Amino acid sequence: MRTHEEIAATKITEPTPGVYVLDLGQNMVSWGRFKFHADKGLLLTFRYSEMLSADGTLYTIPLRGARATDHYVAKGEGEETWEPLFTSHGFRYVEIAGLKEKPSLDALTGIDPHNGMPRTGPFECSNELANKLFHNIIWGQKGNYFEVPTDYPQRDERMG
Repeated sequence: MRTHEEIAATKITEPTPGVYVLDLGQNMVSWGRFKFHADKGLLLTFRYSEMLSADGTLYTIPLRGARATDHYVAKGEGEETWEPLFTSHGFRYVEIAGLKEKPSLDALTGIDPHNGMPRTGPFECSNELANKLFHNIIWGQKGNYFEVPTDYPQRDERMG
């Protein structure tokens, strides 16, 4: 496995006071690289989801028993950069709680790691729906070849 792409966040919202949701614009199996300023000892909580509820909060019902949550205790040494390297999540949206001020849009970068799968050829046609379907198939395959073949990497049944 290796990182093949890094995805920048496209939007940030504050659906409840002090809770920020960043949108990567692409569903993936991955983790985030986070940049932030926080006081020493401050507990930050990062939750992941593929969808949002109507009110803009994370929609986590499909996760069932999977917590899809990371915690980090800040060092308090200026700008910090952190990646949870020993886990992965199926997500498009990341909720950040615990910061004292709104993060910038570049506070989150989605990391796209997966097995090496050389593409044998491109596909593009005049039908935008067919092009989107092909795009989704490629991302679905990348997400399900994360060291070992898996299924539904966002839920609690990761090993098919």
